[in-house]
Amino acid sequence: MKKIFTMFISMILLITNQSCNMTKTDDERIEEKTQEIIKNLETSNKEGIKNLFAKTKIKNISNFDYSIDNLLDYYNGTFQSKKNYSHGKFRDKNGEFSTTWFLPSTDVTTSVETYRIAFYYCTEYTTDKDSVGIWSMYIIKKKDDITPEYAYGGDGLWTPGINIGKVYIENENNDKILIAR
Repeated sequence: MKKIFTMFISMILLITNQSCNMTKTDDERIEEKTQEIIKNLETSNKEGIKNLFAKTKIKNISNFDYSIDNLLDYYNGTFQSKKNYSHGKFRDKNGEFSTTWFLPSTDVTTSVETYRIAFYYCTEYTTDKDSVGIWSMYIIKKKDDITPEYAYGGDGLWTPGINIGKVYIENENNDKILIAR
């Protein structure tokens, strides 16, 4: 009886340990998505890039395939290194509905250029699985960013799709003005 009890406890511990290992941390999820973006840019994988995005967001963008082509033309060089900035995590829950999303920012250095990439990434959307994925992605050359000392956040609008070279600045009246480089 003692032997059976010991085996039972061992099995429970093994199952618990395996299920804990299967759950990814927020940082691991963001790192995985960032690596997928870089890999698909490196290999010019149009379908791979498209598959990173939430289906519900890109179905309403008539020129999404064209924006992938522009992205691949914009991004040059082979990956050298990256610097991750902290990412915001947001969660909304109301009864049965629940959604979770992140806003990570990363600097990616290639053999040719340093790029700043930010994206709006939905990891949970209980009422619509096609809303899971990237909703909005921004990329700019670091030399074109007007605030390179801070994490890049695009133009702050999180426009669905791929957005290249966009930043916000404030004029002397503290009005925010969108600039596309």
